[in-house]
Amino acid sequence: MAKNNEMHNYFDERNLNNSKSTIFSEQKLNALNKLENESKQWHKEMVISWIKDIYLKSKAQTYSDFKIHINQRVFNTHRVILRCFVPIIFKKISQSIGKNQSLSEVKEVHVVGIDDKAFDILLRYMYCGELETPNENNFHLVRQNSLRLKMFEFCHKWIQFYERRKELRM
Repeated sequence: MAKNNEMHNYFDERNLNNSKSTIFSEQKLNALNKLENESKQWHKEMVISWIKDIYLKSKAQTYSDFKIHINQRVFNTHRVILRCFVPIIFKKISQSIGKNQSLSEVKEVHVVGIDDKAFDILLRYMYCGELETPNENNFHLVRQNSLRLKMFEFCHKWIQFYERRKELRM
């Protein structure tokens, strides 16, 4: 209790009674904001690095909690990643399950009308943020599949990347 009173008196005498000195001067506040931003950036980089690592090292089998069947291929994925980039998958599942079944109980889905090679490119983007180089062989297929999955932001980036590459070739 005595220590709390000493601290309270310290702040009262040193900071509150002296208007030129405040607890958080402009410099200290800027330094604190910079430290907070650096911490957030470090955190973001760690999460992104971990997600990339999962995908690149094990093709998403590590901690996988959801399988997507496309043609003859099975993609081991993670709900949290899919929810972020392809929420339409879960919307379709929730519309098709019975009232006695929970969405979290569904562990896999068979997707029709999507090309597995295009989905591979989309999945790499979801996990790594990397765009495979669009070319005449894959551009339209990936664009079409991203639109079917309602991945509009990806599609926009894919088109921009393709157009810029075309401009560079001219």
